[in-house]
Amino acid sequence: MLQRTPVMNQKGKGKSGCAKQQRKRILIVDPQPLARERLAQLINREADLTARIVAEGREAAMEAIKTEPPDLVVTELSAQDLHGRGFVQELHERWPGLLVLVLSGFPDAVCAERALRAGARGYLSKQEPSSSVLAAVRNVLNGELWLEHKTAEQVLARLAIPVGDSEAAPERSLAERELDVFQLLGSGFSTREIAESLRIGAKTVETYRARIKEKLGLRSSNELLRLAISWVHRKLELEVTE
Repeated sequence: MLQRTPVMNQKGKGKSGCAKQQRKRILIVDPQPLARERLAQLINREADLTARIVAEGREAAMEAIKTEPPDLVVTELSAQDLHGRGFVQELHERWPGLLVLVLSGFPDAVCAERALRAGARGYLSKQEPSSSVLAAVRNVLNGELWLEHKTAEQVLARLAIPVGDSEAAPERSLAERELDVFQLLGSGFSTREIAESLRIGAKTVETYRARIKEKLGLRSSNELLRLAISWVHRKLELEVTE
């Protein structure tokens, strides 16, 4: 069930009951110290939540999870050393039962869909108010999915598009790294630039391009390039209309 409902601040209601309960541990993963500190302060004001573990990047996060397993990980999708959704997918593969909420600066239905497919249980824009952040945290902790109403509508609309629609098919047909290559290709990156951006070899990029063409039923590199450019432009248009 997709949730986007306001919740009352739990302070002042059943305060004594909350005090007796074990506070839920939240692991915050964000490259920006100020963002981490503000989120930790917001969470620590709640009687039933605590952000005792704050990690800056992938290695610190992994070590923190092994040392003191959290009830929920809140991570920034665009963290440089997390490689975006790859981090979420790695968490899901290593700890299948670990709850993950993505807090991103980009209210993007495409990114939200990919985050959910990677294993996240919620996706929330950093532009949302504190009450929505706390609501998302609590709903995910309770086993629910969380998407903002508008993002949920866009994700559902995308899922309703027939698979035969070539511009909608990439997100469903391609693996995460293949989609990364596809998006960079549509953004005008050369093979060398894609390799440098993703820190892989040029031959590996060519291998991904061949796989993408095969999966999308494209006959030539020109068809691949045209579709990639069209897909990126369509994605940008959706963002502008939000």
